[in-house]
Amino acid sequence: MVLIFSLLLWLIDLYTYIIFASVIISWLIAFDILKINNNIVYKVVMIVTNLTQPVFDAVRMIVPSFFGLDFSPVIILLALQGIKIALIQLAISIIY
Repeated sequence: MVLIFSLLLWLIDLYTYIIFASVIISWLIAFDILKINNNIVYKVVMIVTNLTQPVFDAVRMIVPSFFGLDFSPVIILLALQGIKIALIQLAISIIY
């Protein structure tokens, strides 16, 4: 049982890092620091985009952007942290 909770917590942490990578990559592309003409960079951008865009799009349907700012990554990160806290509390209540 502990292994399942550990795996779920690890997956939440992994997806959190992927979201941070997506945000940083989008900023680097917007400021023209990162060029997607490079084949390796393009592949990394596509992997990160394919992992995050479906979730971002689902949140964007509910919460629109404000003054051109997209808050979907922040909302997803808050939701993931809430799920993580709930899983930890559930694991503690089951184990003890």
